[in-house]
Order: sequence, then C-alpha cells, then structure tokens
Amino acid sequence: HLSRKACADEFDNLINQEFYSPEHLISGRRSTLSIRKEGLTNEDYTEECPPHPDVLLSVKTQKSPRARWRNEQDYSLLESWNSLLKFNHSQRGRISNMEFEGDIFDEFLQQQKISRQGEHQSVRKEGIEDALRELEEENTVETDRDDGSDFEIPVLPHGQHLVIKIASTWGDRHYVGLNGIEIFSSNGEPVQISRINADPPDINILPAYGKDPRVVTNLIDGTNRTQDDMHLWLAPFTPGKLHFIYLDFVTPSQVAMIRIWNYNKSRIHSFRGVKNVELLLDEKCIFKGEIAKASGTLSGASEQFGDTILFTTDDEILEAMSRYDETFDG
Repeated sequence: HLSRKACADEFDNLINQEFYSPEHLISGRRSTLSIRKEGLTNEDYTEECPPHPDVLLSVKTQKSPRARWRNEQDYSLLESWNSLLKFNHSQRGRISNMEFEGDIFDEFLQQQKISRQGEHQSVRKEGIEDALRELEEENTVETDRDDGSDFEIPVLPHGQHLVIKIASTWGDRHYVGLNGIEIFSSNGEPVQISRINADPPDINILPAYGKDPRVVTNLIDGTNRTQDDMHLWLAPFTPGKLHFIYLDFVTPSQVAMIRIWNYNKSRIHSFRGVKNVELLLDEKCIFKGEIAKASGTLSGASEQFGDTILFTTDDEILEAMSRYDETFDG
C-alpha cells in the first residue's frame, strides 16, 4: 500500500506540473492553488484509497481564472492597457537617463532624486510642492516669441473648418496633450463635429506603440474633467515645430465660445499641456495666445483645467449657452 505521505506528494506533484508549467503561466496573485477550496485535501486520501483518476482529470482540465476572464470582448481594452504600461515603463527609463537632454520635468525629477537622499518623507513631499510652484512661476515669466497680447478677438466668427496650431507646451520637450475641446454656437448649442484629426495624430506613430488609447477622438467624447487615459490625447512633440488639430463642423456655424481643456493627467504631467496656440476658422485667425496650464487635480472651477475663449458678450447668447454647458454652475 502507498503511504498517506506518498499519496499526498504524488497528488501535489501532479497539480504543480499542470498549473506551474510554462504552458500554464499565471500571475503571482493567482499562483497559490487552494486545494481545500475545491474540496480536495490530503486527508481525503487514505492508505487504502489513493486519488481517483476522475478527480485528478477534473483538476487538470479546469481553466485558470485569468483564462476565463480574458475573452474577445476584453481583448481591445487589454491591448490598450498593455500599451499604457509599456509607455509608462519606457518613460521611467527616459527620465532616469542622466545623459539624455531633458526638459524641466526631467530636471525637476533629477533634482528631487539628489535632494531627497537622507531626507525624511514629509520633508521630501514639502520640497516637491515648492519645486513644482517654482517651475510654474519660472515658466510663466518666460518671454515668448509671440504671445498674442495685441491680438483682437473677433465677434461671433463664422465658418466650418477649425484648425488649432500648437506652438509650445508648458515645459515638456517630448509630448503634448489635451483633455478635451468644447465649441458652442451663437444659438447656445454645442457645435456638432463631423471629423477630427491631428498632426502628429498620437503616440501610436512611435516605434513599439500601436494600441495606446490616448487618441485625438477622445477630445470630443464629452469627458473632460478627468485623469483617465481613455479620455485624453497625447502626441509626440518637437520643439520649434508646429503641431495641428483639425476639426470640421457638420454645418457652418457662428462660434460663440471655445473651451480648451488642457492635459490634466497629474500635476507633473500637466507640463505636457499646450501653451501657445493659434486658432483659425476657415483660414482666418480668431485667437492667438496662451492656454492656462491645468492644475493636475480634479477639484476646482473650469479655469483650473484650461481656458474658455468667448467670442461674444451678448447676454442672450450667454444665457442660451448656460443651458447646454455642463460646466456652468450658475
């Protein structure tokens, strides 16, 4: 007769071979197989009663929770998530490379890496807050080539094709992004968009990417006060060159207001938001200037997330817009 220990060891070896082989890899959180949960314990197999083959077959053929979860419906979302993880991993490598020519974001992180050695956690957090404020103040007082301070905004410009020319970010040298764009017509209603694209389109044009969810169509999905990657737009940025967003209206419209929701992923990543922009409606410039940097949080009024550009002061039009504007809290 087989001893109880021999029976148990044989059963454990069979389970380990099936569930921990290279053909059946599962995540660390799911790697502990609970035999007791399935009602199978070593005590159930006495010296006279070894494990029944049918019981072992049922254990061998059951699918892992991960395999049951991953189906065709979730495949696209999983690809987007993997792309985000790959992007975040690659950016950590870029930021930690001391020889790389970094932006103010990189420089800030390197300064913090040096300064936090030997410091207490609470002191380090306070230093990060102070450094962020200093970066914002320094970037605000920079002299721009053309800040649009002398530009006069037209009243209710009319057209069908809107172009947003992006000249600079709030400091990031590698990426530019936005959270959303809202456009209201002179009748107070949102302007219907038939098409939107960008140049460059998004970070999926970069090598090793292709499924990142931060695409330009997210800018008109109506979810703007967010930090969710599924509702953001992010594209490669090249200092000294222009970057474009193109929007076509369903019908020609009189534009009463445009609201730009700047990139708001976090306080650090808000430096990827747009700064100096030019808006052209049917090739006529209707705005030239600076868009406020987002706060990097989810609290505060609309001015904490970007800028609202008004093309009218007519009370009736403003009242009409307030009925459709979800941001309006009056």
